[in-house]
Amino acid sequence: MRLTTAIASAVSLLAAVSCDTSSALPHADNPGTVSIAYLKSLCSGTVYDIRTDISISGTVVANDWLGEYYRSIVVADTTGGIEICIDATQLYRQLPVYSNITVYCNGMTLGRVGGKIELGAHPTGDFSVDGLPAEAISTYIRTDSGNGVEIMPTEKSPDEIGISDISRPVIFRDVSLTGDTGNGCWCETVDGEYVTTRRHIVDGNGATFAIQTRGSCLYAGEEMPTGKFSVSGIIDYSGGEYFMVTANHGIAE
Repeated sequence: MRLTTAIASAVSLLAAVSCDTSSALPHADNPGTVSIAYLKSLCSGTVYDIRTDISISGTVVANDWLGEYYRSIVVADTTGGIEICIDATQLYRQLPVYSNITVYCNGMTLGRVGGKIELGAHPTGDFSVDGLPAEAISTYIRTDSGNGVEIMPTEKSPDEIGISDISRPVIFRDVSLTGDTGNGCWCETVDGEYVTTRRHIVDGNGATFAIQTRGSCLYAGEEMPTGKFSVSGIIDYSGGEYFMVTANHGIAE
């Protein structure tokens, strides 16, 4: 199946050591808005509890609008992006894609697994952070009025992706699928249900990259392109591998 042209048009806009949280943040005498790259730099270990009045401002570049993310959103500014874990569904209603938001970080926690840093509540289990409680969304996150900064996906080639790109929106142009096309759709099926699937693309220089599509997304059963195409999404990292999570149906033939 194919999504409507309206959606496709809208998308085109588009070390296991705990951190020391006892020391004050740099520039704590002048709290205010910091870049996402700076915020992430505060957590060089596994956990960093933020206890200083700092905030980040950015654009929501991915959420659960099309079922591509679950209980989280991704926010980006010109320096990078970060995934914010929130214990709620239908986040697209409160925090729609392309909206500009301010996140008040005091009381939240940064958690790291490998090269990926997430923002949320202090972890109580096996995850890097827990989800921010649904009732706390309005306390920590505000939607900004007026015109904000529009964040477009950064055009890169697969062999250019590095740690600073994790959670950043990126677009790969003029790529094609490798031979692992399976059933010909973005997601394979198990017992009649679509499951999260990774396909691989290759560019003109032979560089390959994994593209992950969540089984719950609205285009899980859509046929994949057979020729050259462009794909945009959010760079992710897990198990020592970089991959792209498709976001906002950013696929154009």
